[in-house]
Amino acid sequence: MIESLTQITVQHDYFHETRMHRQYSIWRSKYGCFLQALQLLLGWKRINGDPVKSCMQEHELFSYIVEKALRRLRFQRFIDHSEATVFSRKQDESAKDHLLRLDANFSTFCNNAETSNDEPTRLCALFLKEIESYLRCIHGVRNQDFWLLEIEGKNWLGAYKVCGKNNSVTETLHRMDTLYGDQMSDHDLEWLRMNKFFCP
Repeated sequence: MIESLTQITVQHDYFHETRMHRQYSIWRSKYGCFLQALQLLLGWKRINGDPVKSCMQEHELFSYIVEKALRRLRFQRFIDHSEATVFSRKQDESAKDHLLRLDANFSTFCNNAETSNDEPTRLCALFLKEIESYLRCIHGVRNQDFWLLEIEGKNWLGAYKVCGKNNSVTETLHRMDTLYGDQMSDHDLEWLRMNKFFCP
C-alpha cells in the first residue's frame, strides 16, 4: 500500500479544488468592489461573497450571468473600436491566416483592457480572465484534460496565496515538484512556480 502511494500524484478534483477554492478566490477579490453592486442592481438574494460557506450554486450561477453579459459587451466594444479593414480578408490571405490575424487582434484588445487606465474597464477584463479560467478548469475536469488542469493550476497560485488558501498552494507546489522535479532544473521549476494570473 505504501509503495503504491509513491506511484500516484493527487490531481485536481472537480468539487474541492476547482469549484470551491477557485470560485472563492474570484468572489474574495471581486465581491466588494464589483459583484456586490451588480447583485444589488439585479436584486439577487442569498449571495454573501463567500460561496464556500453557503449557497455555492447561487454564487456560481450569478457569476455565469455576469460573465456572459461581459463577454457580449467585450466583443461589441472590440467591434466598435476596430477599423473595418480588420475584419476584411486580405487578397493574398488564406482563411486560416485571416482567422489567426483576427484572433491576434482580439487577444491584443483583451490584454490592453487588462492594463487599461480606466478602472471599470480593467476590473471587468480581469474578472473575465478569472471566470474564463474557472470555466476552463470545470470543462477540463469533465473532459479529463490533464494538461489544461496542470497549466491552469499553476496560474492560480497567486490567487490562492492572496486568499489564504495555503494548503492549496502547498499541494500545487508539491504536485509540480513531484511531476517535474527530477527532470527540470531549479531555475525552470522556479519559473513554473511564478504566477502570472493576476498580472497580465
